Amino acid sequence: MDTPGFGWRVGISILVAFGWAAFLLLWLLFYASGFNIYQNLAILLVSVLVGMAVLAASWVSWGLKYGRKYNNEWQKTGDKSYSHECCAKGGWNGCGGCGGAIYGLGFLGALVYYVTTAHTFGYLLLGIVKALLWPGFLVYAALKFLGA
Repeated sequence: MDTPGFGWRVGISILVAFGWAAFLLLWLLFYASGFNIYQNLAILLVSVLVGMAVLAASWVSWGLKYGRKYNNEWQKTGDKSYSHECCAKGGWNGCGGCGGAIYGLGFLGALVYYVTTAHTFGYLLLGIVKALLWPGFLVYAALKFLGA
């Protein structure tokens, strides 16, 4: 399937991801110490929203145009290369989309907690990693509590 405009959109997505990572690293190393934790969180949130806006602006038109155009073709192919069996059977319906929302909210809550309690840059980085892995900590604590 040949869809014009796909290449430059992927390029923009890669630039946004690496640009945001570079911004975050430079901000944390050189500028974050001049602001309190709430100002730093606000700057982080605004930077994420700007990145999302750029990505949405570049991908929404493509998705609307080609999603409608190829929707029936994608469903008829029976492509089994999806990440989960339920997605291959019924499109994206029934693939546990709620779990992603729960993980996302848990990630944001854990991120806010770990970032606000970080006293050094090293603890900040450790907090970000812990926020990504929060389900593992939850399961560990639950099993420890149950004595399993």
